[in-house]
Amino acid sequence: VITKIPSVYADNGKYNVYGKGEALIFVNGKRLIDYEELSRLSSKDISSIVLDNNPGAGYDATVKAVIHIKTVKKVGDGLSGNVSAMYQQAHYASTTDGVNINWRKGGLDIFGSLFYSFTQTYQKQSDTKETWKNGDTWNMQNEIKILGKNTASISPKLGINYSFNDKHTVGISYSLTHSPNNKINIIQSQDVKQNGQPLQTILYDDDTRRKNKPTHLNNIYYRGKIGRWDIAFDNDIIASHTKSIQNIKQESEKSGKQNVNSTNNEDNTMVASKLVVSHPIGRGKMDVGGEFIYTDRQQKYVNEQNIIASTDDHIEESKYAGFISYSTPLGKAQIRAGMRYEHTVSDYYEKDVWVAGQSRSYDKLFPNASISFPIGKSNINVGYTMKTRRPSYRELSSNMQYDDAFTYESGNPLLRPEMIHDITMSASYRWIYMNVSFQHVTDAITNTVEMLDEADTPINVMSTTNRSSLNKYSATLSLTPRIGIWSPRLAMSLMGQNLKIPYRGGTKKLNNPLLFASLHNTVSLPDNYLLSADVITHTYGNNNIVMMKPSWQINIGLVKNIKLWTIQLQGMDIFRTARNSFIIYGTSLRYNKWNYSDSQAVKLSISYRFNPTNSKYKGTGAGNDEKSRLSL
Repeated sequence: VITKIPSVYADNGKYNVYGKGEALIFVNGKRLIDYEELSRLSSKDISSIVLDNNPGAGYDATVKAVIHIKTVKKVGDGLSGNVSAMYQQAHYASTTDGVNINWRKGGLDIFGSLFYSFTQTYQKQSDTKETWKNGDTWNMQNEIKILGKNTASISPKLGINYSFNDKHTVGISYSLTHSPNNKINIIQSQDVKQNGQPLQTILYDDDTRRKNKPTHLNNIYYRGKIGRWDIAFDNDIIASHTKSIQNIKQESEKSGKQNVNSTNNEDNTMVASKLVVSHPIGRGKMDVGGEFIYTDRQQKYVNEQNIIASTDDHIEESKYAGFISYSTPLGKAQIRAGMRYEHTVSDYYEKDVWVAGQSRSYDKLFPNASISFPIGKSNINVGYTMKTRRPSYRELSSNMQYDDAFTYESGNPLLRPEMIHDITMSASYRWIYMNVSFQHVTDAITNTVEMLDEADTPINVMSTTNRSSLNKYSATLSLTPRIGIWSPRLAMSLMGQNLKIPYRGGTKKLNNPLLFASLHNTVSLPDNYLLSADVITHTYGNNNIVMMKPSWQINIGLVKNIKLWTIQLQGMDIFRTARNSFIIYGTSLRYNKWNYSDSQAVKLSISYRFNPTNSKYKGTGAGNDEKSRLSL
């Protein structure tokens, strides 16, 4: 259902908006952290879905799009819940099973859930790296298989919600996500040539294990109404620990055998509070609020052989935000405007020593304004907003990751947040929707590939950097008519940029726009059957320093509803045509990659709901974007 919203597309389990990036998703006002929750929500329970392309001042300045889902309001005491099971067969089998339980008596809700998933993945890749150093041309031809083994996770959740009356509600919830032993095995054969002459063949066996401790998330909230004032107060606490162990066995006839063994430990703690009060003024409503977020992240990386320098990073960050917004009708128009102020202090420590050059302090104002108005039977919305994107903590890390003998990956502790000035216009008329957006980005965070000068061989380091400015644009057209039992949706989105990068002593323009197109078809059949067939494709085009190669796929599905049972059978990428293939350009590198990521699959989902009712839990969370920066 979500991917049928104009401008929205799914990508690796996330939901993005063309020209905006990843969208936050709220269900009945509560921010989703675990996207698996969406698979547990029946489409029959959805009353409305709204996409906000211009989030107001109440959201973090990094939030560029928000999807609001409201479910059908249900009443009733007693025990209710649902049980679901999903089996997917691709190259290997995967499964997800779980149960949701809710008990209600008067104003009291006690709820819980338990989900278990077991995932195995398969990926096949061929790539060619052409690089230049000291007048020599080097070529590396790689054949790679990537196997995700025994990736299991368990996710229990408990919560209590109590409504004293229709004016005062409190609640507390605790959730845990535990993936104790994720494994990824990468088998690679690399043929190396120098100036066209075979040099050596290197074999790699890369075994990486993530030994995670449970990730804990606690939320406490209050919703109240005093006179004409509405009050919303949220508090979140998050704690997580991840230990990654990478063991690479490397062998060639020229350099012999070599092991690259490393350990990376990450510890994260976040505490956040958010208070919003609302009051009607005139015909409109004013929201005033504040938010506090404290984050502590420690990362230690050790390479036994000292091929890559060991690092010990520690980042402490505090953010204080205040905001005010006002929305009101003006004739037939609706006006919304707001201002958000953020004060951020980020202290960077290397081996417990404070590093002044990598520590930051920011004070920023983020205005936004929009107007919606009808023209005949159509509706127009025009808005301006100033947003930011802060580098993730992994992007700020100073440690280097070993990919192979000629390729490393690194963070950049000197990264600055980028500032985004966004103008968006949308128009809708019956089943026609159009959206146009332009963004001017200063201190733009972009990928980069640079040669490691001190090395004798050509080692390219993939990282990120700030560029002075970057312009982006996007345009979307969506047609969603209904023709009897057939509900088609044709969507086309164009995305472009004006990026130039240094390349082989000159510059290279990466300005080819990307065109995404999809045709979703749904047919309502007798006896509560629903048939779907989707075609999804995109053309050549640039995104950041990447030239995406064309890809297309066809998905089909059949849904059968039998009273409180829902059975769904899906065939994904039935012709095995979907690819994640591209070309990356660096200062002295052209990296051409062909990739198949196990997209062809058959999936069977079965769910049963009994005494359906919704929890009254109203906590929306605090520090929501910071959770994404932690990559939880």
